Amino acid sequence: MIADKNDLIISIDFLADWIQGIKRTLESEGYNIGTSSKKEEIIINYFNLHRRMISAIPRKVITSKEFSCPEDKKEGLDLIIRKATIGEDLTPHLHIKIKSDPNYNDPLLNDWGIHHLHLGTIIQPNGFVNRTGPVLFARVTDDIFYFVDVMDHSNRNQPWAKQKLFDIIHNNWPESINHNILHGIEMDFHPSDEDRTELRKGGVLIPTQLPDGTIYSRSEVVLLHQGKALRP
Repeated sequence: MIADKNDLIISIDFLADWIQGIKRTLESEGYNIGTSSKKEEIIINYFNLHRRMISAIPRKVITSKEFSCPEDKKEGLDLIIRKATIGEDLTPHLHIKIKSDPNYNDPLLNDWGIHHLHLGTIIQPNGFVNRTGPVLFARVTDDIFYFVDVMDHSNRNQPWAKQKLFDIIHNNWPESINHNILHGIEMDFHPSDEDRTELRKGGVLIPTQLPDGTIYSRSEVVLLHQGKALRP
């Protein structure tokens, strides 16, 4: 059919509209998205950011058999338990870059699906609780808050790649991650905690083999881009 010169032609770019919507959402949440940002960067930052957030919905809190918390941090732990149980916002306990840098990467979360939360109790001028050496490591699903352990993350004790964290999840709640078991493969390379740290720095996430021989893929089915885990 030949269009008449008086026919109205409407051009719709759904991708551009979607990206503009994402950009407006990020800017409304306080993030500075420059006019020079590429479309792919906006999409990547959006999904990276929302993977790092913990939605404010009520959850059941479950503690591992290995869990322990320093006595002087129990007030902060109780605060997180209360917030998690009633569905209050836990953003003040997360990394401060979550409110300033949507491009910030969290290799521990990308690899094993484990969040870390600070155990402070006093809100600072920047909107976050006071930072603490010991932090809570937790796996979070839509309905359960799995408390893995509390570990010190001072400069001399970097727990981010300690396989002990993932071992605890496997030992306590294997049913929550059994969909990520890899069957029919063997691993010749068994990385140390230090090896895994270096691999993550290069954006490389490899399967995790546990002492009983079980091999897991990453904790979530995600897309990787420049070391970031993107989950729609």
